[in-house]
Amino acid sequence: MLIDVNHFVRRMNASNARLSVFIAAAAFIGVVALLARYWRRFDAATVEERQVTWAVTITASMLANLYVTAYDSASIVAGALLTASVMWRQRAEVRWTRRFYAIVAVVYLTALIPAPVIAYLRVHLYTLAIAALAVFQYRLLSRLSKMSA
Repeated sequence: MLIDVNHFVRRMNASNARLSVFIAAAAFIGVVALLARYWRRFDAATVEERQVTWAVTITASMLANLYVTAYDSASIVAGALLTASVMWRQRAEVRWTRRFYAIVAVVYLTALIPAPVIAYLRVHLYTLAIAALAVFQYRLLSRLSKMSA
């Protein structure tokens, strides 16, 4: 099963392959644009900001590439562990911690959905869960940057 944005859109709208490539390209450009400022100041960033920069880059790259299988998504474990490490050291607020745990649980559980169910639904929930994790990591990175500024 493919989990990238290109194939996510293609599954929902099979008749228009151009649309899926356009959306995937827009997602790639958007991810690069959002992360560029954090990568430009990577050397001056705190250790926590560096770790979350890597975490969100790992997770978002699963979505922004043109061809990613579910097996390739094992690398998001590294991003989730980096995020958990930062949250533990920062002693993050309870609501942030609960959200993170919930998102990780959803990522794990949606990865277990069998292919026939995905074909029937025409929506790969695993892709949406990975997107939720990437958004969470990006928001955490933005928050850390504001705290260190």
